[in-house]
Amino acid sequence: MKKKIAVIAILVGALILIVQLALKSKGYYVQSVGILLLMGGLFLINTSIPSSTSNVEKDKIEKDTSESYEDRG
Repeated sequence: MKKKIAVIAILVGALILIVQLALKSKGYYVQSVGILLLMGGLFLINTSIPSSTSNVEKDKIEKDTSESYEDRG
């Protein structure tokens, strides 16, 4: 559901910006709304993608803790 809303926000924001670029009279408030929708949608998509570095860091932490337990015993 969140991903669908993000995609719709990206599409609507991009459409608003493209239409505003084509018009002679610029609606700066409308352009601002388009940018906010576009960036908000991109943010929602980006937050739903897991980071590959977090998996690497998690593995490193688990390895370090297991080594420290082996050193104690």
